[in-house]
Amino acid sequence: QARFVEVYNNGSSAIDFSSTTVYLARYANGGSTPQTVQLTGTLSAGDYYVIASNDNDFSSAFGFSADLESGIVTGNGDDVYALYVNGDESSGSLLDIYGEIGIDGTGEAWEYVDSRAVRNSLSYSPSSSWIASQWDIFSADVSDMTPGRGEPTVYTYNNAWSPANPVGNATASDEVVIQNGQVTLSSDLEVFHLEVEAAGELIIEGIIKING
Repeated sequence: QARFVEVYNNGSSAIDFSSTTVYLARYANGGSTPQTVQLTGTLSAGDYYVIASNDNDFSSAFGFSADLESGIVTGNGDDVYALYVNGDESSGSLLDIYGEIGIDGTGEAWEYVDSRAVRNSLSYSPSSSWIASQWDIFSADVSDMTPGRGEPTVYTYNNAWSPANPVGNATASDEVVIQNGQVTLSSDLEVFHLEVEAAGELIIEGIIKING
């Protein structure tokens, strides 16, 4: 019940949805007539905009409110989502799309039942046609979702760091897991999630800020 779609601004300036109209559309059951919702507010450069099907369920699951609530975000794992700019599907231009309009997604490359679909690079330009190679689809539950932030790097300590020591590398969207052994953090560190497991020990000599 905490379904959501998120839009990322990989441009260099903010998008004001009051002057640049953007619509999210969902095409269900292979249909060609969508349900749409107009985005509101502002999306800063490098930020995410989250549209949730039900904000009460979303905030209960993730601890914060979505940017917009809309009942159109009820895809059941095979529906198509699209973004239109400077109008809706009848008056605007197709900007970006997930799936293929007019085709039921069951058994198609974009099927996402009990899963999450993630653009595998933030550098892609929007595309008015579906490009399967730009997407990764993972089987997932609520705890696997990362609304409002990028895909995290998980810095894991198991008697050694993998993929690297988070100090100087981790960002506020990343995660640190201490599985086994003693770690001393002598420099300040900001991460989204910190986990210290039973066989691990963490000594903090600086300041650690946890956002999640």
